[in-house]
Amino acid sequence: MTYVEHALGAERGAAGATEVSEGVSIDALPFEFMLNALRLVDGVPSGRWQATTGVPIGHHPFLLDRLGQAQVRGLLVSDPGLFRCTPRGFELLNEVQSLFLK
Repeated sequence: MTYVEHALGAERGAAGATEVSEGVSIDALPFEFMLNALRLVDGVPSGRWQATTGVPIGHHPFLLDRLGQAQVRGLLVSDPGLFRCTPRGFELLNEVQSLFLK
């Protein structure tokens, strides 16, 4: 039986495919959030962090530290109301995103 056949059987009530859902740890939030946010050319308002994660930005020192590092290196714009890559940051997007890995 193929994977697809197995999954379709589960849709019809047969034992088979299962769904796995895991939450994101607070340590992984910066990377998961920035992985998506920094791909957007217009950036993301910094207020979206708390709206999305439920964690006030000031309660995540790692995030604040990494934002500062990226700004000092010229990879993120220095605007407290916006998370957005500079043109150089877009060229080095993988590097920018890796800053937020813990």
